[in-house]
This record gives sequence, C-alpha cells and structure tokens, in this order.
Amino acid sequence: ISELEIYGVSIPSAPTGVNLSNQGAGNVTIGWSAVPTAASYKVKRSTTSGSYITIAGDLTSLSFQGTGLNPQTVYHYVVSATNEAGDGPDSAEVLTNDGYAQWLVGMA
Repeated sequence: ISELEIYGVSIPSAPTGVNLSNQGAGNVTIGWSAVPTAASYKVKRSTTSGSYITIAGDLTSLSFQGTGLNPQTVYHYVVSATNEAGDGPDSAEVLTNDGYAQWLVGMA
C-alpha cells in the first residue's frame, strides 16, 4: 500500500527543505518546510545513515534545537510528518558538520 486514506485524510508527505543551521558548541537547529496535511512532526537522528531513532515527537513548530552533541561526531537527521492517518515517510537526510575537524583546520 503506497498511500492510506482514513476518513478522507491521507498520510502526509515527507517534509522538504530540511536544513541545519547554528551548528556549534554541541548544538544544531533543524528546520523544514510545512506539510499541508501534517498535524505534527518527528525529528529522528542517528550516527549512521538509515538507522534513525525518534528524538522528538509531537512537534508543531517547523524547527527543533538539538543540544548536547559531540562535536567530533557526524549526526544524520530526518524529519517526518504525522496526522490522524499515521506517519508519513522520512525526509531526505541531512548531516551535521564534523566540528572537531573544522576546529583543527581553523588551527592550521
């Protein structure tokens, strides 16, 4: 089944425009574009591509502040939209920068 419709409501599409900003000091802001049929959003993270865990759910804003990140680790993020019909597919993946490597380059 590629699409499910419950009481006239379809599962939301994947969020687009997912981006990372304000990276630094163990923090990152994840932002995305609104999905018209979404009631809320989930942010998922992993240190490897494809094996995400939900780190925030029931978000009604279009951004999330990730904190407590290890600057030596590259984090992979996806966002999904949710409504009464269920969870939509994950967005395209975005990755944090390796802050430690950038710091070393800046020191050279």
